[in-house]
Amino acid sequence: MATIKHVKIAGLQGASLKDFYANLFVWSFTRRDMAASDYFDASDLESPTLGIRHEPEGPAETVMYVEVADLNATAEQAGKLGASMLVPPMEFGGIHF
Repeated sequence: MATIKHVKIAGLQGASLKDFYANLFVWSFTRRDMAASDYFDASDLESPTLGIRHEPEGPAETVMYVEVADLNATAEQAGKLGASMLVPPMEFGGIHF
């Protein structure tokens, strides 16, 4: 069975997004420096985890990371079902996504 592992919310006002969710759900966030932008990890969630990213140039987006048994087969099936692949499966930091 596929399991949601991480949700990322990105937008032009990352700090404001972080404040909104912190106040709405009484969540705590920890700031992490990323190469091109600020990133805020929800520090009191276990699984799935949540991150807020300040996205100064790109569109606002919500990205959901789902753990599956076979990443390549799932990506292929998504294409057969009509999905468009923006980023092909890759490895980063020892994680395939």
